[in-house]
Amino acid sequence: NNLTQGYLNVLDSILSLYYERYDFFQHVVPETNPYLAFRFYRILLDTVESHTDKLKASYSLKYSARQIAGFICFGLFGFISESYTSKVPLEQVQTGARQLLIQNSCIMFCICNCSEPSKISKKDIKCMHF
Repeated sequence: NNLTQGYLNVLDSILSLYYERYDFFQHVVPETNPYLAFRFYRILLDTVESHTDKLKASYSLKYSARQIAGFICFGLFGFISESYTSKVPLEQVQTGARQLLIQNSCIMFCICNCSEPSKISKKDIKCMHF
């Protein structure tokens, strides 16, 4: 029921899968395996887009679900990928990525809901404080 928490849950799922199956994801590199990398990006985008589509029932989206997913995913995947190759432990990456999403929840909220500012609830405003 909380805009930011929903995206944090998606983030946790992506991180868990990435770290548990790095033996596979290490091959998802555009330079060495462009088809696999493209397919992975599409699946990641589709997953986040699907979550964003569910928000349509509660929020009036200013941008399409695909645009929002693209904004969130490409920055997020870069952070995860670079953290892993730098051997940053999962817990540290998870904490950092969650903080980045929470700190940018105002941006996320505006992306999703600025077309109807009158629908901003106290719960949504509370989730934007960090």
